[in-house]
Amino acid sequence: MIDFECWVKAEEYIEILDWCIENFGKESDRVTWTLLANNEIGGYIYFENEEDAVAYKLRWV
Repeated sequence: MIDFECWVKAEEYIEILDWCIENFGKESDRVTWTLLANNEIGGYIYFENEEDAVAYKLRWV
């Protein structure tokens, strides 16, 4: 179940990806977030737990 989804701007993609890996681990380590975006067009980030979603919102939204 997805608790939160948010649009990721293309120009923020790399910074957001690095931040998520640093704070939540790689997507394959703990599947609570998914970044479906790239640095050309942007895309969406999805969170499956509220704690990670709140941390993301506090930093990026």
